[in-house]
Amino acid sequence: MTLVAEAKRLAPMLAANSGEDDQLRRLSDPTWKLLLDGGFLRALQPARFGGGEVSLVECSPSAQVGQFKAIEEERVFGSS
Repeated sequence: MTLVAEAKRLAPMLAANSGEDDQLRRLSDPTWKLLLDGGFLRALQPARFGGGEVSLVECSPSAQVGQFKAIEEERVFGSS
């Protein structure tokens, strides 16, 4: 299963945990377990330690949106 497919599968469970995560002001143990079991932590791990060496930007949809927005603004408004 790809990370994208796994993320889609886990999304409802992660959303359900968000209230507890917010209350704790950190990721709860069940959220960490979902991320660990889903392969997301291994994907972020450096290759020399057996991981996928995926960057946070590649892994985070919100980071990608911000990156695309900056690229689009530069295209529309030009670089300053």
